Amino acid sequence: MSGKSYMEKGFPRNSSPFPLFETPVWKCSDTSCTCWMRVDLAFEESPSCPICSKEMVLETKMLPKLTTVKS
Repeated sequence: MSGKSYMEKGFPRNSSPFPLFETPVWKCSDTSCTCWMRVDLAFEESPSCPICSKEMVLETKMLPKLTTVKS
């Protein structure tokens, strides 16, 4: 790995070198908390925030698709 950030490689500040997809996420309902997690990776059907213990609400974020590697 070259050690250069993707910005140094010529990608604009607000873009990603990977395609982004609308992804369902759990986001903390407390506006001062920045915690969120992908719905697919949550351990509970309706999780509480692991940082502040407040209720989490369903939202969407534009995120790169995750892939699994089979061994």
